[in-house]
Amino acid sequence: MTPEQQLEFLQSATERDIAKYLAMRVRGERVRNGFSQSAFAEKAGIPLRTYKRFELSGAGSIETLARILMALGHARGFYTLFPHPKPVAQLTLADRIEAISATIKRSSEVEDA
Repeated sequence: MTPEQQLEFLQSATERDIAKYLAMRVRGERVRNGFSQSAFAEKAGIPLRTYKRFELSGAGSIETLARILMALGHARGFYTLFPHPKPVAQLTLADRIEAISATIKRSSEVEDA
């Protein structure tokens, strides 16, 4: 899948789809880095059975995901989950127009309700 296709998939994915997607991406990174499941689970500090379950289905806790991402060196990715909005002064004209349009749309939806 291209990055654009992945973004489109994630926009309409269920939580189960997202969990499986994350598991697939983690597995790919693990393999690319040359780790066996056992060696990677040890590096991440989680039981092998827990890691195998995650990689198979995406099932696991947030703590498990955090340990996995830390072991992959991707913990900073958590920062991008909730990006800070740009200060208004740094917004482009197109961004400002889009923000104003979204505000108008939301307020008209509230009035209609």
